[in-house]
Amino acid sequence: MRRSEVSALFEGASHGGAAPISMFVTKWPPGGGPRLHKHPYAEVFLVQAGDALFAVDGQDTPVAAAHVVVVPAETPHRFTNAGPGELRVLSVQPSPVVVQTDLD
Repeated sequence: MRRSEVSALFEGASHGGAAPISMFVTKWPPGGGPRLHKHPYAEVFLVQAGDALFAVDGQDTPVAAAHVVVVPAETPHRFTNAGPGELRVLSVQPSPVVVQTDLD
């Protein structure tokens, strides 16, 4: 599952296809976060710890731990760790493989 120092990825297709879902488990240092991107399906984020600044379709929204963000399909989005400590985010994608278009 481990992809890098900041992320681990589960893709249902890699596990016999019984789970039509993919999940990223991430931990970001201050200022860190993924690049601007979009998916052909909605994505659901659970901020587990820390403070994030989500940019969704050009609108910035601060999001604290224990909150959920839903990004509609085909919507450009990213987030950054806006706090002084580690940011932990779980993202859930309703697809057996991750389909992502990077925009920057």
